[in-house]
Amino acid sequence: MQAAENLLKHLVQTIEVQLDAAKKLDAERLQVATEKRQDLLFELELEQGRVQRTEEIIFLLQQVEELDKRLMDVLEIVSDACKSVNPSKSPTTYDNTGKLSGYKI
Repeated sequence: MQAAENLLKHLVQTIEVQLDAAKKLDAERLQVATEKRQDLLFELELEQGRVQRTEEIIFLLQQVEELDKRLMDVLEIVSDACKSVNPSKSPTTYDNTGKLSGYKI
């Protein structure tokens, strides 16, 4: 097994942890997984010139791509939910003098 293949397997597992943490709104676990992912990506960069593209590596890369899309979708939903629960503090209406009124920053 190539080192890159092993790293990609760990990367898939790490993205799955990120996805689970994002779904559960576990920011601390998400942060730890994100840091681990950055380390794995750095190690993969070091392997870049020595990788032989096998069927297993292609399959793992496809898994990474699919999981990344799911992760981005979940993070977008979580972000939108947080915005609706904690709306912007900026003014949203005008008072009788024509000045913006609403939340004070």
